[in-house]
Amino acid sequence: MLKKFLKKLLLMLLAILISSPLAPIIMGIVDTLLMWPEELDDFWGSVYLLSFFSIPFYIILGIPVTLIIDAIISKTKVPFGYKSYLLQLLLYTLSAIAVYLFLLPHIIFTIPVFTYFHILLYLRMRSEAKLRNIEVT
Repeated sequence: MLKKFLKKLLLMLLAILISSPLAPIIMGIVDTLLMWPEELDDFWGSVYLLSFFSIPFYIILGIPVTLIIDAIISKTKVPFGYKSYLLQLLLYTLSAIAVYLFLLPHIIFTIPVFTYFHILLYLRMRSEAKLRNIEVT
């Protein structure tokens, strides 16, 4: 039981380490597409700054929310697949909205939350596939 929990925690931490620089890059690309080039600031400096300061938020908010969502998913007994994905996506969306409304109303959390969710989902699929010796692309 403890080994399974530690493996889950390790996957969450790995997803955090990958998501923290990737989400600001995605947000920077979106900003670049929506702004005029002369209005752009230092792109990589912003990515570095956001990556550095987002890690504590991912750890403090992301891990407990992930554990709560995992508990909800395990209680619903939704089969793994499309329905499970949609339910998890809905729950992560609700968590992003809750953080936006109640904790940090001046920061939009949708891109970082979705980045973390999809990276974690991919890492979990890879982990399950290795246990079953199935190739995941």
